[in-house]
Amino acid sequence: MRLFSILALVLSVTTAVTSLTVGSVNGVLDIVLVLQAKEIDLGNGVKYIGRVYNGTSPGPTLNIRAGDRLKIRLINDLGPETEASSKPAPGNFRLPNTTNLHLHGLHISPLPPADDVSIRINPGEYVDYIYEIPKDHAPGTHWYHPHFHGSAALQVFLGAFGIINILGDEGDSSTLTSITIPIQYLDFMGDDSRLLSQHSIPLLQNLSFDLTTPSTAFAGDNKDYFVLGGSIAPTYNIRQCENTRLRFVFASAGSQLNMSVISTPVAEGIACEKTCTMQLLGRDGHQLRKYPRVVDGPIFIPAGGRADVLIRCAASSTVCHHALMSDGALLSHLNVVSQPICQPPIAPLSLTNRHESKYTSDLTGAVIKPRNKLEIVLIDGHGCRYKTTSPIVGTVDRWFTGNSKKDNRHVISLNEVQEIRLVDSINHPFHMHVAPFQIMSGTTPAAPGNFEYGDWADTVQFTTMVFRTRPTSFVGPQMFHCHVLSHEDQGCMAQIEIVNHAAFKVSTLNPLIPLLLLGLVTGAILMFIRYSPGSDYKRM
Repeated sequence: MRLFSILALVLSVTTAVTSLTVGSVNGVLDIVLVLQAKEIDLGNGVKYIGRVYNGTSPGPTLNIRAGDRLKIRLINDLGPETEASSKPAPGNFRLPNTTNLHLHGLHISPLPPADDVSIRINPGEYVDYIYEIPKDHAPGTHWYHPHFHGSAALQVFLGAFGIINILGDEGDSSTLTSITIPIQYLDFMGDDSRLLSQHSIPLLQNLSFDLTTPSTAFAGDNKDYFVLGGSIAPTYNIRQCENTRLRFVFASAGSQLNMSVISTPVAEGIACEKTCTMQLLGRDGHQLRKYPRVVDGPIFIPAGGRADVLIRCAASSTVCHHALMSDGALLSHLNVVSQPICQPPIAPLSLTNRHESKYTSDLTGAVIKPRNKLEIVLIDGHGCRYKTTSPIVGTVDRWFTGNSKKDNRHVISLNEVQEIRLVDSINHPFHMHVAPFQIMSGTTPAAPGNFEYGDWADTVQFTTMVFRTRPTSFVGPQMFHCHVLSHEDQGCMAQIEIVNHAAFKVSTLNPLIPLLLLGLVTGAILMFIRYSPGSDYKRM
């Protein structure tokens, strides 16, 4: 962490990054991200002081591949902290201009210089992150955002995020036309905003939170908005009868999506109902084992989650008007361009995911050791908190403060399958760092077909669920938390410790081994001295 010349480094960013999409070259992507405060004007009377990377929200899209090295210098160019906001205890909203970085969804190390979310970058400082992307990393869509405990909700809410694509062979679906759609939820007058105000009224003033009251509301009566790719209700172009992949990234500090396409006739007498169909291809950067999957209702995405969706519209926009909706709120318009020849639809479950990664090998038939079972109970109040129970440490029931001792963490061993039961999480999206998990069972508010047995994910929303995971590559603290980020900032977060169990056995269970080795070496030296020519020892 180093102090820097704001002007010099910002000028270097201006010259180095000239487009909103950057990709790796010869296996390396090296980029500077500058987090700044900047006015965001969404139109329709919505104008506020946001948080942006390199001058835009979303920030630059990063395209990398499995086996690449990703280097990010993150510069904190936010204003200085005020005296009133600089020393609150962890577990509350605090330090609005302090930041760090999390790569949401990537299978990477949680230790520095990689995805260590305990790093603190003060205003006027920077940190160099280095991420080694595994050679077997699955291709897919992810995102990056601030994760400093106490200010993550505010910074993400105000626009600090960007997209990360892991490029690669996606098998049968690689030839599909693809459109990436980042979605934010801005709730200026609702729960998240009231919660921030209630706990940190000076914080909002310090951040120059200048909101011009909107004259109209797209998503409801509380002046809440869905923002897609930096715009309210944009239009996306797709071709009539073409099978198109929509990569949705719900880069949100809260809420949820229940998406469907509503088609209405341009003129009377035209039938437009169900002329557009959407099927699920995958979640959180992982294709389904068999796809596309028919969902019996809206496509569900929790806050922080991603979904790849296959869309096909049989009627062009000259005949029907098509709108992407979520629970009655307009997300975007779809301009379906006429085509002389129609592609045939892709039959459900006709394609197979052929990508193989060690960290996502099938765990449905795994035998679980008793020590590798953990129960996580979510308890509402002050946002929420997690009560964890495991054979290793018993029950731990408290809010996360950032000072939790490793001795109070459940221990996961490399290459051993863990089974985790999550309870009472209906209103709290659950996200886990480092590695994804495989769903075994559970009940969810989502429509049937959104989540099924054997699916892989890293961000879900269930009342109760059982999932399995197997760490294969990285040791260190594995964070899990509620992705209503105002809850996370208040302590609805906990950690698991991943260890190399083989090394752990040698160092912990066999403390005499180093002494025995020392004794053998010493004995050999003495024998050599005794029996070597010229030695004063008498020969036997």
